Amino acid sequence: MKVPLLDLKLQYASLKKELDEALIKVAESQYFILGPEVEKLEKSLASYLGVKHAVGVSSGTDALLLALMAIDIRPGDEVIVPTFSFFATAGVVSRINAVPVFTDIDPVTFNIDPADLERKITPRTMSHAPWVPALCGLPNPMVVWPMITLGRSFTSWAARMAFEPRRVWRRRARGDERR
Repeated sequence: MKVPLLDLKLQYASLKKELDEALIKVAESQYFILGPEVEKLEKSLASYLGVKHAVGVSSGTDALLLALMAIDIRPGDEVIVPTFSFFATAGVVSRINAVPVFTDIDPVTFNIDPADLERKITPRTMSHAPWVPALCGLPNPMVVWPMITLGRSFTSWAARMAFEPRRVWRRRARGDERR
């Protein structure tokens, strides 16, 4: 019996017309990177998220790398990652010479176990902010509960606190170092 690793037939069928039209549009325009479709997506995402800018990247790996750079993770910083995730979750941490610190997973949600997370935090753990991916269609309660109970204002606040790009870029422009 052959079990597919990832079967997207049902999802594709429900969006077939829109996906096929978009693919043909890109193939005909020859804008495989950047171009008007990416610009439209970025503007749409920025509007939806209520931010000035959104940046499209070529992969989830690049998105993770950009996120680490945006929050100013530096060589030697510890970043807490789950043991059960796509390899890029820890790979991008190593790529910028930071240290991935692996946490156990919760056997029910398959996400980071909050008790193990607490044990792994050290003074070198950057911002005490772990990567918290949602896996297997089960969002991590560590992220979902505060969003549900505190609403969008909490989500916006958390995003601003986690990604302080103006502070980071101003400091870098002045030549200031964190250490």
